[in-house]
This record gives sequence, C-alpha cells and structure tokens, in this order.
Amino acid sequence: VFRVLIDELGCGNEEKAHSQLYRDLLTELGLSLRLDDYLDETVPECFAYVNMFHWLASRAPSPQYFLGAYAYFETSVLYAFQSFARAARRLGISHDAYYTEHLYIDSYHSSHMRTAIRSLEEPDLAKIWAGVRLASDIVGTATEAAVARARAGVA
Repeated sequence: VFRVLIDELGCGNEEKAHSQLYRDLLTELGLSLRLDDYLDETVPECFAYVNMFHWLASRAPSPQYFLGAYAYFETSVLYAFQSFARAARRLGISHDAYYTEHLYIDSYHSSHMRTAIRSLEEPDLAKIWAGVRLASDIVGTATEAAVARARAGVA
C-alpha cells in the first residue's frame, strides 16, 4: 500500500505527482486551480466519493475495508480512464499524463493492492468485499450524478 501511495505522490518528483498532473491538465484547459471555484457546482455524491477515502483511512473499524475499496479503485481506474485518455489524444491535449500515467501505473497498483490483501494473516473476506462494494457503489453513484449534472448543463 505504501508503494502505491509513494507513486501517487510522484516518487519524490513533485512534477510527477498525480495532483500536479491534474493541475497541469486543468491549466491547459483554462480551468481554475482554486478548489472553492468548484464547490457550488459539485454534486453531493462526489463529496461522498472523497469522504469515503477519509472514512476508510481514518475511521473504518478494520483496515480490511480500506484494502478492499482501494484494490477496487486501483483496478477500476484502468478501465475508467481509457475513454478520457482517448478523448485527450483526439482533442490534442498535451497534458494528458493525468490519464495516461494512471493507465500505466495502475496495473502495478492493482497488483500491489491484491498482494497487500494476500499478505494478511487472517483476511476477513467479508470486510474486504464490503470495501469493494462500498467503493463500487459510491464511485458509480458519483459518476452517474456528475454525468447527469453535465448533461443538464449542456441541454
């Protein structure tokens, strides 16, 4: 899990940190880097998405819920970001590394998370599966709500 988190932070190279790659993408698209500029437009389901990781990391009764959710997340991004990477390439976006880096590194992250689960002395598969389902449900709901909001704004 620590290796995954180190990668997320760019392995000590701030320019490669996933948060910086996202800022680079936003800058190229002419979007604000100020969090406050997005709060009124963000659907509540997206806040639940962020809050899920906080709860899992700091308040869940067992770290096995976190392992299940994070394993799901790292595996699902491999599929979820393919369309974004293709769209960025099609649109000529040069700062597409936020997507392409995830497509590259998350295959390793997915493997690392499965290794973390297998390394447990006494895995509680019900808790791990509950973490998977929690992440799947919350991420799915947040994605559907964000897409619905975007479509309503376009219509």
